[in-house]
Amino acid sequence: QVFTKDFVGKKTTKTLYWANQDSKSKEVMRILANPEDIQSAQKEVERLQNEYSGLQKDLSLLSKEMGNHELTTMVETEEQCVSSLQTQVQAIRDRIKAKQEGQQLKRPPLTNRFGFQKPKSAAQLAREQCPHRMKIRINAMRDEWKKRKEKCADFIDQLADGMEKKPKDVIKLLDIDTDESEGAIMPAKYVIDVKK
Repeated sequence: QVFTKDFVGKKTTKTLYWANQDSKSKEVMRILANPEDIQSAQKEVERLQNEYSGLQKDLSLLSKEMGNHELTTMVETEEQCVSSLQTQVQAIRDRIKAKQEGQQLKRPPLTNRFGFQKPKSAAQLAREQCPHRMKIRINAMRDEWKKRKEKCADFIDQLADGMEKKPKDVIKLLDIDTDESEGAIMPAKYVIDVKK
């Protein structure tokens, strides 16, 4: 509210203007918020800022993750790798089987012209049943078993490194029969007495 007052002089008249400060201050106090509202608003602003920061972090993580196209490409690549490894394993199994069959063909049983197996002589039977020779043959077969097992274990370890998996997972994935799964236990090596 503005007040005016005229001052009349001999020659001129002056008008004085002034505001009613009391009435305006009351209006301003009604407009201004109280401290409780200000504190509540500040807490709400802080909460919204924290929520905004959390959303920014989530958005950053989502932007770093791979999309569906990248995941599909990766899965297809891994499937091709597994298929290639399965093909290699099957080829190795076929070679082992062919080698075993070839060894069996190279050593046919002794037969006569009528197709019947020739009876073994007493010397042959004695030689086969000799404990000393039997231990030597068992040790030779045991050594061959051990060599093949070590080669297979080394192959599976390299395969696991290439696939970035554990050897147990590779064995399960390729359905490989191991000595442990079949309950086969390697016998102890015989100590051969050297004949003087």
